[in-house]
Amino acid sequence: TFYPEKRPFFIEGTQIIHFTTFGGDFGPGMFYSRRIGRALGADEVNVPENGRIEDLPQQTTILGAAKMSGKTAGWSLGILEAVTAREDVRMLAGDGSTERTTVEPLANYFVGRARREYRGGQSLLGGIVTAVNRDLSPDETRTALHEGAYAGGIDFRHEFRNRSWLILGDAQLSHVRGSTAAITATQRRSNHYFQRPDADHLEVDTLVTALTGYSATLSLVKQGGQHWRGFVGAGVVSPKYEVNDLGFASRTDRRDVQASLTYLQQRPGHTWRRWDISAQGRSEHNYDWQSIYNFAILKATAQTLGYW
Repeated sequence: TFYPEKRPFFIEGTQIIHFTTFGGDFGPGMFYSRRIGRALGADEVNVPENGRIEDLPQQTTILGAAKMSGKTAGWSLGILEAVTAREDVRMLAGDGSTERTTVEPLANYFVGRARREYRGGQSLLGGIVTAVNRDLSPDETRTALHEGAYAGGIDFRHEFRNRSWLILGDAQLSHVRGSTAAITATQRRSNHYFQRPDADHLEVDTLVTALTGYSATLSLVKQGGQHWRGFVGAGVVSPKYEVNDLGFASRTDRRDVQASLTYLQQRPGHTWRRWDISAQGRSEHNYDWQSIYNFAILKATAQTLGYW
């Protein structure tokens, strides 16, 4: 479930740091600030038999954070660094004794983003790096959390022919490492589901201690002109792509192709003020070429001189 950021520190100026990807799908992609100082839930605690939770922190404490973002001489730069505290929970066992266990370790979060504009903003080239490092010295956190999570990406945008055409794309790499239990749990999460019985190309490997994946998109867009508009694009997200330690990626194991074509008339005539007709299609498969999502649409709209 995706929730938007509301904290002023993470809202102001961070639009420069954001890096939206096809892997993010319904969220912001490689940087999701709500991962920092995240809320803690009772479902993350292994409660003893006949025991109960006595003291659970509502959220992870941010010990300190710094952010710098701005634009100068064609460059857009953004850096964010944050450190969150170790959080423990107190539990009461069935025999009346109390014990404490760690639900969130000491962690460091880093995001760096740079983008360069050319030709008066008609061309852009950018990159991003993210890193999460956790102190997993409490053994109880080793089975659920990654010790390290790293990702990097590049994106570009180029307008040509008097800005009537646009080509854009991005590519990212991700790498997470941790205990065999933590990496096994990652393979079983809902954005991967390596254990699903119909996926002959996937299987849960309980011995690995790291996962490395990739994501990429490329699109060509006709965005100007008197009558014709449209686009064609493709994207891939590998099964092992994982950025949810500091990003938001809801789906993996995807290969997607989509296109659209529109004819529009914007000059008022005797009956219509404007009208258009468009066709759009999309075909999505996983890496075993099993169909996930396919559709084709043909639609038309028109507006009368009286704005109906």
